[in-house]
Formats: sequence, structure tokens, C-alpha cells
Amino acid sequence: MGSRHCLGAELLLHFEEFEALKLSDYERLTHEQAAAKMDVSRPTFTRIYESARRKVATAFVENRPLMVEGGQVQFRDDWYRCPECRNTFAPVDKQKEALRHCPLCEHPGPQRMSPEL
Repeated sequence: MGSRHCLGAELLLHFEEFEALKLSDYERLTHEQAAAKMDVSRPTFTRIYESARRKVATAFVENRPLMVEGGQVQFRDDWYRCPECRNTFAPVDKQKEALRHCPLCEHPGPQRMSPEL
């Protein structure tokens, strides 16, 4: 296998786009159910979801890094960012007490993000 090279600049997936993908594709909610959870209209949810899918497809096809951050969002859970690899994640409840390393790169000391962006 060859080395992994990125072909282009990173793509930014906003938190609300991440949430839309998570609710629809991971949790398998309907767009109506997911829109209610995100407190947006169903057409707004669909626009967010389609934008997210285009970005993810572009990242896969063009071998570009995909960063999750920003956007209009309020956190219900604690989110952390690794200062080394910039991975953004919300640990599972059992992990919160023992959170000392990034789950992606194992770097010590992920930083808690602000509850509102």
C-alpha cells in the first residue's frame, strides 16, 4: 500500500451538519424526527443534511480531510477538541470521568469546548 496523501484542502463540516448525519444515517431517524430533535423545520433539516452529504462525498472522492466545527449550535453534551490533531468529539458518559487522551491520536489533555458557539 502507498502512503496516504491528501489531494486538497480540508472541508469544514459544521456541527449542525454532523448532527444531521448522525441523526439520519447513524441513528436512522426520519427527517421529520431528526428535525424535531434539532428544533428546525423539516425542509431546513433536509437542506442541512444534503449539504453535509455533499461535503462527506467530496472528502471521500477527493481524499480530502474533513473537519467538524463551527456553525449555529448549542451543545447539550460536553464536547472536546484535541490540541494536537484537532479531533472534535463528545465522549460516551462512561468515558467522561476518565477522559485524559484523544480517542483518535492518544494525545493527552483534550480541551473542553465552550457550551455555545
